[in-house]
Amino acid sequence: MANRNRSRKSGAFYRKAANHMKMKNYMTYLPTHALLQNLMKKKCSKCFSQQSNMTYLPHALLQNLMKKKCRVVTGELPELSDFTNADESLSDTSDVEDDSVRNIDTMSIEDGLRFWALSSNAPHSSVNMVLKLFKKANVKVPSTAQTLLRTKRNPSSEIKEIGGGQYWYRGITKCLLNYFRSSMQFWPILFKINELPKAPVMTAAIFCGLKKPDSIDEYLGPLVNELNLLHSNGIKINGELITITLSAIVADTPARAFIKGVKGHTAYASCMKCTKNGVFNKESKTTVFCRINAPKKTDEGFRADNYPGYRIIPTPLLQLAQFDMIRDIIVADRLHLIDLGIMKRLLLGWRDGKLGIKAWNKQQIELIDKALDKIRQPSEVHRKQRPIKYIKYWKASECAFFLHYPAIAVLKDHLPQN
Repeated sequence: MANRNRSRKSGAFYRKAANHMKMKNYMTYLPTHALLQNLMKKKCSKCFSQQSNMTYLPHALLQNLMKKKCRVVTGELPELSDFTNADESLSDTSDVEDDSVRNIDTMSIEDGLRFWALSSNAPHSSVNMVLKLFKKANVKVPSTAQTLLRTKRNPSSEIKEIGGGQYWYRGITKCLLNYFRSSMQFWPILFKINELPKAPVMTAAIFCGLKKPDSIDEYLGPLVNELNLLHSNGIKINGELITITLSAIVADTPARAFIKGVKGHTAYASCMKCTKNGVFNKESKTTVFCRINAPKKTDEGFRADNYPGYRIIPTPLLQLAQFDMIRDIIVADRLHLIDLGIMKRLLLGWRDGKLGIKAWNKQQIELIDKALDKIRQPSEVHRKQRPIKYIKYWKASECAFFLHYPAIAVLKDHLPQN
């Protein structure tokens, strides 16, 4: 009985039973299923008159059964021991067999499970559930997904004990491969419909490469051509002709300079709204725009290239119908302009003494770090604030949190009154 139960819980039981029934021409009773219901619609209802000793078979066998003529069971079904003791050489000879099944047939149970988990990208929770079922059937398999997939649980095991202390060796090869590994960039073109606020942001194009696109024409050309076509001819949706016009372009600071074909934000003539040129400050090593009410740039002046040192190459955006190159390209990049462009530069300058004031000493830095460590962050902030000595590696979200919350309280005793 124990052998029978173990066999029933394993897949071998059903394979043996299926082939045994094929040889004996027995009709096996099946559970209610969509395919079974289709089969019952045919003229074979007598086959399902008896409901005792029902044997549940895999989906594939049911499909094979439907290809054959239904037979009426005239005798009793064989004992389950006939199935469990059947020759192991009896295997399913279905005409249609998946390549992955053929591969698994040559593997051990553990290798087959590993192949299934990796090829199907199964989550660890599903793998653990399958392993428990195998354990209940007394099949020798690993207990957890980590063991099955050979996941490195404790990287610290690579640390060795040598004379005088501990030693960890990574190797030159790994360092070089990590340094020179490819870093892919994505430059998507997304759009949103102003009149439909509930409509999601949609993707018009995606560029992927090791750096930004080499050619603005190749990157923006198809977009500009289609927008002009939609503006002149419109698009028919549900029988209604709709004209589409580009109202604005929103991009971060580097991408904005790229698509306009102009100098980057650190250049002297880099301001996208006014004609004032910046002045380089040798002490802080920054480009400063001193005036506030400078003459504004215009679309006509941009197209006529009236601003020396600003435009680098022509851009396909100049061909867009009814599009203002100055007003319709919005400067709304808080990340580069404020968080990284101002807050981070100020903190680096105050800490290292590059803004005309004395650099913070070690004691000041420790006091600031202790104050930051005591601050309880609000629920909307998900990144732990790092110490001042790591400002160089701060993300924009850390700079934004510092500016809005602890900056005044933490810095009031460490900056000059003026």
